[in-house]
Amino acid sequence: MSSVFRSGPTVILNIRVGSDYENKRSYIVTTGGIGNIHHWDAFYASNLPLELLEPSPFAKLVVARIPLNTHIIDVGCGNGRDSIFFKNNGYAVIALDGSSSAIQTLCQNDSRFTNNQNTFILNFEDVQEIKESTHSLLLKLSTGNSAIYARFFLHAISEVAQKSFFDWVAKILRPGEFIFLEYRSPHANDYYSMGSHFRRPIEARTVSDSLTALGFEILESDSSKTFAPFRSDNTMISRTIARKTLC
Repeated sequence: MSSVFRSGPTVILNIRVGSDYENKRSYIVTTGGIGNIHHWDAFYASNLPLELLEPSPFAKLVVARIPLNTHIIDVGCGNGRDSIFFKNNGYAVIALDGSSSAIQTLCQNDSRFTNNQNTFILNFEDVQEIKESTHSLLLKLSTGNSAIYARFFLHAISEVAQKSFFDWVAKILRPGEFIFLEYRSPHANDYYSMGSHFRRPIEARTVSDSLTALGFEILESDSSKTFAPFRSDNTMISRTIARKTLC
């Protein structure tokens, strides 16, 4: 396993209680903490379904949109299915995840990700890790173009971490560079907390407003139940593609 950052102590900040307005179901969403990382550590340490080893439809869309001389930063890379796909298509890839098991799985799946030059453990609840990653990545990305890719990441982190993530994105990307996001929409029957694991569906408008406030131009924002089919689970998924316009 390779990493240059280690998770520091994190506590659950608070719990938000609400309801699924479409299906009249109650939900509890933790809005901060390391519990969800423990869930993903266990998840990626187990045997994954074969479907989760194939590149996602969103990754295939991204490859069709950006030139080969681009560093793709895969945030929330998981088992590396999309990182490996990008690498196979000739891109320079940097893979980040808060789960050490996820990074270890990626390195086991592809030996090109076995050095600490292109994999990082990064928890967006940890201010020091964010600071260190920003410095390291800016040095690595000093030449060439960069793009940030985050699939099924936003809805798996807290609101606090989401703000930290967007601020981090604004520091990493230069004017003219892109961010590609895919995440669960609150129109899905998907509000829940299972022990330490939670999902926090997000309105596409909220994502667009956050990026616009940081100097990004929204190029695409759309939602569909056809974006990420998985067996019988065809929930509402949103995609946001934006370009940085301001320094």
